Amino acid sequence: MNNPLVTLIEQLQQCRSREDYLAAMTQCRIGVQDIHAFCQYGDEGYQRNQIDVSDTHELVAICWRDGQDTPIHNHGDSQCCVRVLQGCIQEQRYERGHHPGDARAVGTPQQLTPLAETTFDSPDDFHRLTGLDASGSISLHLYVPPLHDCEILDATARDAHQAPRATVTTPAIR
Repeated sequence: MNNPLVTLIEQLQQCRSREDYLAAMTQCRIGVQDIHAFCQYGDEGYQRNQIDVSDTHELVAICWRDGQDTPIHNHGDSQCCVRVLQGCIQEQRYERGHHPGDARAVGTPQQLTPLAETTFDSPDDFHRLTGLDASGSISLHLYVPPLHDCEILDATARDAHQAPRATVTTPAIR
């Protein structure tokens, strides 16, 4: 029986277009049990756990304790697909406000539960993710190309700023 994580990584290595990457992520059968070696939680905030990275993509498991959240951010020049594997994550979408660095909420927050996915295609797409499960939440993130930086907006600030990329190195799967 094939390991779903190894299968996904092999498929990602064959992808040539945005559609290929989204199809690989949508069709994968990964569960928390397949990535448990990469799942570490942070005490001070959500924890990014890098699983696979190449010149073309980056696959990350993010572990969330209840109430941990991201700032309002985009994914720079990277396209992103997020799949919830465990727990519940709230997503609120934003757009740029009238002043530099301002953010304005768009629509109502969405509750993402296991197998729910959300995607981002443009540097103009902003969101905030929040873990909402007392037992912890885990989400799988695919960035194409790898995430190198993101723009942070604040619903009350007047200046946008660039956030450095933070990555936790975890054991190789092969």
